[in-house]
Amino acid sequence: MAHGEEHHAEMVAGLAKELKPVLENSKQGVYIYLDDNHWTCNKKFATLLGYKSPGELISKVRKESFLDVVVDVKDQRKVQNHYFGSMKNLTGTSFSVNCVKKSGGKAKFNVILVPITYKDHLFSLHFVWK
Repeated sequence: MAHGEEHHAEMVAGLAKELKPVLENSKQGVYIYLDDNHWTCNKKFATLLGYKSPGELISKVRKESFLDVVVDVKDQRKVQNHYFGSMKNLTGTSFSVNCVKKSGGKAKFNVILVPITYKDHLFSLHFVWK
């Protein structure tokens, strides 16, 4: 793993540790996103999409991309627009999105996306529910 990659992995792990009570106890699916190789989620988010564990979902995203694995192709541009607008303007946003389940089926979810910082890195924190 390149130094930058290792640093980003450490940042995700550190932020996940800080947010452990939220990740473990939220009734909603939650994920912390830096980029497709550096993100994590709680068990609730993984199971909403039909995965047995966060690790199974994260592993699949690393082989493909977050949008391709999780978001229906028809909603990918919408998700990108919300993400980039929120991160640029440092504002929260909410939207609905059709997601792709592990089985290939689709499910509609509501999302709240909030930009947050951790050790001078800008992340997005997402809460997801039906």
